[in-house]
Amino acid sequence: MKKQYLFWSILILCCLQSFAQTGFLGKRVHFQFESKFTPAWSNLNFNHKQGLFCFNYHLLPSVEYVFADRWSVSANYQYFSTGFKADEDTYYSYEGNEKRYYGYVDGDMTAHGCGLNVLFYLSNYAPAGYYLKLGVDAFFYNISVPYTAYDMLKIQGGYSYQNEYVYYNIPGVYTHRDWAMGVRFEIGRNFFTGRYVSLGTALSCGILCKGWGNLIYNSHPQFSDAANKRLLTSYIGGVSIKIGILPF
Repeated sequence: MKKQYLFWSILILCCLQSFAQTGFLGKRVHFQFESKFTPAWSNLNFNHKQGLFCFNYHLLPSVEYVFADRWSVSANYQYFSTGFKADEDTYYSYEGNEKRYYGYVDGDMTAHGCGLNVLFYLSNYAPAGYYLKLGVDAFFYNISVPYTAYDMLKIQGGYSYQNEYVYYNIPGVYTHRDWAMGVRFEIGRNFFTGRYVSLGTALSCGILCKGWGNLIYNSHPQFSDAANKRLLTSYIGGVSIKIGILPF
């Protein structure tokens, strides 16, 4: 008799577990590949063009884990490259008692990053339907700006001194490494075309810890300031399309 009670108790528990669901179709792990488009209206994009129909492209592969019916966490890797305007007529440094000036051309920036996110789904089960996402991102980037060096000499003319630029035609490349962190909010939706494949769209906006001073005004901008400004303008807003798979 006791064995029968034990058997029926285990059977009932198994049935209840089979009807319990955490995540869409009872699955928890969601892999996605995302391409985010950011505008290049006021600055350059990856091929040094700008305009109303010019964009930069960010690549963001990610993995998402559903830990409750409507809640999940995700981690992502980010990569993008872009050009940027140096934002100044001359860049200079002190060498001895003289200023050495550098003529420049537009620079290039390559950025790698990672992010951690928390998602809340408005539908009954994640990761299907509309969602709200809050995340923290970290970027590590390299910039390079070709330049030609020249010196400014003071030439005496009559009773006064006049400035004269003497070009040495010394080509070089200014390089710099930096990092930045930001907070991003996103609203989007995932569509499932079957049991496994998902398609998604999203709108996002973010705040970066660097680049704000140069965005408004900077009386003595440096190349790194211009790069931070470009990173900020590409982070402020974006539109994403996604494709994913929900294997288990």
